Amino acid sequence: MPSVLQKARKQTAVYWAPSADGFDASGTPVTVTAGVDVACRWQDQKKEIIMPDQTVFNQSAVVHPATEVERGGFMVEGTIATVADVNDHVASGAQEIVLTNATPNFRNDETNFKISVGQWHRV
Repeated sequence: MPSVLQKARKQTAVYWAPSADGFDASGTPVTVTAGVDVACRWQDQKKEIIMPDQTVFNQSAVVHPATEVERGGFMVEGTIATVADVNDHVASGAQEIVLTNATPNFRNDETNFKISVGQWHRV
């Protein structure tokens, strides 16, 4: 029987993982693979988050993906079939994953992943 977390993941997002090669000249993570579909719960939620170094992150959504995703990757709501270019996260309108959290349930047999996606606003 599916858990409550599994039942809540009725949406799909496309995820681009960050490269082990690091970042390009503008500070954007270089992606190594084409996007992949990930089952998730996508909640549009606008929030301004001020980081300890005083940079500002404009969160546009909180996402609960079915699998662990990496900070510095990119994600957009939709499927591979609906994004503009599965090989180009910028053209597809993907947003950066900045905050990640993983919380196991009480039996420690399932993990709830929670991430924040959005854009940086450098002051």
